[in-house]
Amino acid sequence: IMSQESPNDKGRVFSYQACVYGKMTKPGGDPVNDGDGLANQCLNQLRQIDNPEQFPPYLFVLLLSPAYLAKVKASHLVAGVHNRLIQNGMGDVPMIGSSVGGVIFDGDVHTEGALLICLASRLSSVRVGHGLNARINGAGAVDALWNQLFVPLGESGELERNLNPVGNRWLLTFLPGY
Repeated sequence: IMSQESPNDKGRVFSYQACVYGKMTKPGGDPVNDGDGLANQCLNQLRQIDNPEQFPPYLFVLLLSPAYLAKVKASHLVAGVHNRLIQNGMGDVPMIGSSVGGVIFDGDVHTEGALLICLASRLSSVRVGHGLNARINGAGAVDALWNQLFVPLGESGELERNLNPVGNRWLLTFLPGY
């Protein structure tokens, strides 16, 4: 899947963002192999991109259904994904994740499934952070997260030079359910 396509004056279409994914409708026999398989699906799709130098991966997003998590240990699945990424020189690409009610792919909701999404572009970058104990100290968790993701005002000259310091940015959050 390519997004943000725009034709130039010669009618050629350029893409600035690639989004590929690995999918599973239900757990296999071994969560490490499941993770390896999800990562392999993403890597195979990345290899099919015509000009891969324009689309280095910058973020992996792992989404797991509660039914999937009831059958396998998430840490083993994550280890399978991470090991495959390391073997392919992508061990430093951030990965975030969450449990979700179901994963959506191939036009259907899979309530026992898993989905690994890879976002790739040479024009994008990402920072990943986390706040701890949000239920106990919400303000402290948000402050910790903010300090991980953004340079505090006055700490660096970067903000004085950047005329649009928080423009054109996304904030993607996963919040615990109740």
